[in-house]
Amino acid sequence: MDRNHYDKLSAEEKLEFLEMATEHLTIDEKAKLVKKLFPIKDDNSCSVTMGNSQVHANTVYQFNLNSKDETANLLEAIIVKIRDTNNKSQ
Repeated sequence: MDRNHYDKLSAEEKLEFLEMATEHLTIDEKAKLVKKLFPIKDDNSCSVTMGNSQVHANTVYQFNLNSKDETANLLEAIIVKIRDTNNKSQ
């Protein structure tokens, strides 16, 4: 799909396209993609907001990260957890 066609898609259609385009990726490839897309602001802080009115959580974590290295370390820990969980379920 070319950029001109992609730009004309609705937000829902773009999401559906991206889901189909990435469904074949391995856990490691998905983790690398998330790491690349993870928002890092100019001041090296980061903000992740997930949820909607239907979210219920027993535990909420807040991270105050001062550098890209700290962010990278956090993401690596998440990647390892996802990989380990995926390996146990297979």
